[in-house]
Amino acid sequence: MAKKNAEWQTCLEMSVNSSFLFPVNERTSSKVCHSAEKNRRKNMITTAITPPSPEEVLPRWLEELQASDRAKGTIRRYKSAVEGFLVWYSREEQRPLNFSQLSPIALVGYRNYIQRTQQRATSTVNGQISALRAFCAWLTEERYLEVNPAKRLKAGWNNDYLLRVLDGVN
Repeated sequence: MAKKNAEWQTCLEMSVNSSFLFPVNERTSSKVCHSAEKNRRKNMITTAITPPSPEEVLPRWLEELQASDRAKGTIRRYKSAVEGFLVWYSREEQRPLNFSQLSPIALVGYRNYIQRTQQRATSTVNGQISALRAFCAWLTEERYLEVNPAKRLKAGWNNDYLLRVLDGVN
């Protein structure tokens, strides 16, 4: 009897919580509960929430940069840097980036690509890294990322400067 009362109580709670109001007694409780649960599931709309892509979020970040009085040239360079990274990532990984795949290794790979393969000037590499750091910091702040993958991303090194320093030492 206690088990039936517990089932009846559960069904009654379910009917109230799911806005199905119907008469319930001990004899019909399991039948009514089953029917109510079936109807609740049938009437429920299931929507899979897919996280936005970086391409969808980028305009929002750029708007926030503009709202915080960043210079137009800075915003343009940041946009170009992030778009360049997204294109590189898609080509390198043969799939578009989603936030769960954004890692320090991917960022270092991109830095190495622009520094070594494209042989960009150190100032260009550092500008790209600065933009990616700012974007990742914002993504973390907005909770698109749990951890900032660019937090420890080092800037590019000026190899010419290092060679001059080493030549002067030797």
